[in-house]
Amino acid sequence: MTRPIISQSELVRREVDVAIAASEAQIRAQRRVGQLLSEASLDKGGRPQSNRSRNGTGSLRLTDCGLSKHQAAGCRRVAAIGTEAFETYLAAARIALVPATVAGALRGARGPSAAMAPSGGCTRPAQRFTRLLAQAKRLARDFGLAEQVTALKAADRLQRDLDATFAPEDIGRGVAEGEGRARP
Repeated sequence: MTRPIISQSELVRREVDVAIAASEAQIRAQRRVGQLLSEASLDKGGRPQSNRSRNGTGSLRLTDCGLSKHQAAGCRRVAAIGTEAFETYLAAARIALVPATVAGALRGARGPSAAMAPSGGCTRPAQRFTRLLAQAKRLARDFGLAEQVTALKAADRLQRDLDATFAPEDIGRGVAEGEGRARP
């Protein structure tokens, strides 16, 4: 019995999926560390008191946790991001097939709150889609260059697919805007 050979593209897709899942797990762990650090009573530093405990029950230090002050600061910043903004960033990174990063999460937390705010009651699907696409493009400006290119390609591809779905008769005839009108 022979096993089917997995194509190269399938292997690459699996590697990308694993890399994305690993980066998501890492950033979730960093977020949890930041939450724990904010709850812990850490040593304030400076000169110790003369009656410092000798049995090791003193305040916790970052070095005891194996963290540098820069790592701890990054974890605290990620922990300070709201849950909704954090999950939105992770979903956007997953859809764009890019690994999640601390910098990306911080950029996502900075911009989407205003851009993702619900606006007036537009009930027409095409207008609503256009508004959402414009919001997505505004959000993509805060991404890094690679993230921005990937997101914009996906948005353009989606727009072409939806245009083909909503207006198949115009696309089939090849009618350009302005054709067929009487000229003065």
